[in-house]
Amino acid sequence: ADKLVLESPANLAGWGRLRSRACRNSARTAPPMTGLLGATGPSSLLEDPYLRKQFNALPAPPLCDQPPLDGRELHRRVPPSHWCVMREDIVQFRRLIVRCLEKSVIAPTSCDFFDPKDDVIGPSVFTVNEQLIKPVTAAFGDPSWALMLHPDGLECDLFLTHCWSEGVFEFIDKVLHS
Repeated sequence: ADKLVLESPANLAGWGRLRSRACRNSARTAPPMTGLLGATGPSSLLEDPYLRKQFNALPAPPLCDQPPLDGRELHRRVPPSHWCVMREDIVQFRRLIVRCLEKSVIAPTSCDFFDPKDDVIGPSVFTVNEQLIKPVTAAFGDPSWALMLHPDGLECDLFLTHCWSEGVFEFIDKVLHS
């Protein structure tokens, strides 16, 4: 099966909200995300040709004339059984995280003292969510990462869950090599 679910149970309708135990204090020491999707500044991901290509490959690139996705409508229209990503999406996501670490877009915080050069454990899933996933999906109209990549949804063959404090590379590598 090439299709995998990589959604948090907190995003599933009717499951309620889960609070992260990784870091209840949302204050962070990482650089601000103002440059994430093309604003001027040294942290701009789109100054990097690889990252520009990755974001432009998404269904509604923030620099084009298409309106952003309507995350609320997508989550209403697409059933949770179709909030799915494919194996290649996970491979690309890992590459994106590595590049974001190189550009200090994802950085250690007072709650996550990870080593940015560590490619075995990596930053926590919580940190990646706060510093990458939330800002990017917000720019695309607040869909989940899965529906941002596949707005019509994909039927899921397998459901995965994660721990918010788990290292993102550790999680991804276990998924890819299982």
